[in-house]
Order: sequence, then structure tokens, then C-alpha cells
Amino acid sequence: MRDSKLLVCACALLFLSVSAFGKVATVGGAGSRSGFPFGNSSYSGQYEAEYTLPDLGSIDIQSLSFAIANGTGGTGTFTIGLASGANPVGKMNSSYQANIGSGYKTVFSGSLAVPSTGSLTIPLSGGFHFTADSADPLLLFVDVTGPHAGSTEFVAGADTSTEQIANLYGYRAPFSDDITLQMQIAYSSSETPEPSYFLLVSCGFLALALAKRFSSSLRRPDGRSTGPDRAGRA
Repeated sequence: MRDSKLLVCACALLFLSVSAFGKVATVGGAGSRSGFPFGNSSYSGQYEAEYTLPDLGSIDIQSLSFAIANGTGGTGTFTIGLASGANPVGKMNSSYQANIGSGYKTVFSGSLAVPSTGSLTIPLSGGFHFTADSADPLLLFVDVTGPHAGSTEFVAGADTSTEQIANLYGYRAPFSDDITLQMQIAYSSSETPEPSYFLLVSCGFLALALAKRFSSSLRRPDGRSTGPDRAGRA
């Protein structure tokens, strides 16, 4: 019975260590398509979007993904940053810098290959810590320094929880729009112990349970050891 309890504890902790990874939140609407800012060969310069996240608490964002609707794929050069939005969704400023709130961090800089199908997934260098139960939205900042060479459209849609500021094709004045790219955020919770802690403890429970079971298997029903009986030998 005790062995079974140890095995249950080990399995539970292993589950917690796995579930601490791989959490995904999807924000933004669908039903439309947009090539801004990653998939339009004519777009250059800056771009911003704000997303009001669900109440996730304190999180560490590990990657961003954008579902592709159609396109040819291609490669572009981008600098991507995240921050708390300085203005609420629906009230973004036409000046990009005026929308950048606290905690700004560059999370990606360099060449980015945009596939023609599936999703564009951007791993974040060092991750990004964000409190998703505050009134401040998550701000996505993109500086397109080398436009995407092909033509790719992403899943997008009008949603009251999002807003974007774009400089139409890179040469017109920035304008506001609620048809924003749908974004998937892969994250882990900052409010629970590290997954490695759960993994270490669960391995300890598992080893203890196996050791006890092995020890039990070496005993006879009368409680005596099944090993060689050396008593009485010369």
C-alpha cells in the first residue's frame, strides 16, 4: 500500500513537471487575413500591436506563433520587442514610441524564415516576463529592417481585445486598426516552482518506491530473506 502511494506521488509530480511547460494562450481574432508585418514584401519600418491577455497571472513567455493563411514563404530581417502597453487597447497613439510602456525588451533580432504553410514560430531570446492580470496590455513591437521577400498572409481578425498601429506599406502615415494578427503565446507560470524541482522530487519518490518493492520481493511470506542462509556454516 505504501509503495502504491509513493508511485502515485511520483506520477503526480511528473505530471506537474511536464504541465509546467507547454501552456499556450491564443489572443486576437480570426476570419480575416493580413500580411503585416511579417509577410508583406512592401512593408518596412515599424509596427505595433497590443493584446489584452486573459488573466494568466505572472508568466514567462517563451515563444510567439502566428498561423499562416496562405502564401509563398520567404525570409525577412526583423527586430522584435515586447513591453507593457502604455495606452489601453483602442487608444493607441500614432507615435510608436508613445505606446511603449514599462519593461521593454528586445526578444528577437535577425533573419527570420517565414514558411508558406503552418505557423511562423518565433522563439524569444531569454524569454519575457509579464504580469497578465494587470490592466496593461502586452505590446508587440516590430521593426522591419529587411522586408519579407515573398507574399504571406496570416490569420487575423477584428477583436476588441487587440489593436495595431501600422504604416501602410511602409511609406504612409501610421494608422490604427483592430484587424490584428492572431497570436499564440507559449508560456510557463512564474508562480509555481520550476519544473526541474518537480522532476527531481518525483524521481526521488519513484526511486524510493522501486527500492521498497525490490526489497519486498526478496522476502518470503514468513518475513525471512530469500537470500543465502549463512547461519550454521563453517
